[in-house]
Amino acid sequence: MEFRDTLFARHSCRAYADTPVEERQLGMVLEAANAAPIGKKKYENVQLTVIRDKAVLDAITQNARQRLGDPEADPLYGAPVVIVVSVREMEGQITPVSIANAACVVENMHLAATDLGLGSCYLWGVVQTMLDSFDLLYKLDLQEGFWPVSALALGVEREAQPAKTPTVKKLHTNFIG
Repeated sequence: MEFRDTLFARHSCRAYADTPVEERQLGMVLEAANAAPIGKKKYENVQLTVIRDKAVLDAITQNARQRLGDPEADPLYGAPVVIVVSVREMEGQITPVSIANAACVVENMHLAATDLGLGSCYLWGVVQTMLDSFDLLYKLDLQEGFWPVSALALGVEREAQPAKTPTVKKLHTNFIG
C-alpha cells in the first residue's frame, strides 16, 4: 500500500474476527514499533509486552469491567493480540516525553497494521484501569521501574471500513508568514 493510502485507510477497529494474527505480520508490526522516534534515542526506556494469552486478555477485560462498573464492556473489542507499551519512570514519575514516545510507538504500529491489512485500535483507558491491579501488572512481566501507558489492539478486522477522505479542515491551522 502507498503511504498516503495507508494514512487515510487507518482507523480504530472495534470488531475483530476470531482469526489469529500471523507471526510474520506481528513481526512487521513490532519492527514498526522499533522504528518509532524515541526521545534522545533512549530505547531502553520503552518496553513492549505482546499479549496473546486468552486468559490474560480475559483478565484485562474483567478488570476493566469491574473498574468501569460496566459488566458488558469489551475494552479490547475482541482483539486476539494486545501490545502494551510501558515506559520507565524517571525520578518517581512518568515524563511527558515518555508519554510522547509511547504514542509514537503505537502510531507506528497502527500504521503498519493498516498497511498489512490488519485492524488495530489505540487503547488508553483500559491501560489506566490496569494500574490499580497488581495481579495484572505482575502478569505483564515488566522490568523494574516500568509502567504501562498505552496499548494497541491488533487482529483481523471483522468488517472492512472505507478509507477517509483527505482533508485539511479537521484541525484548526494557523499560518504565520
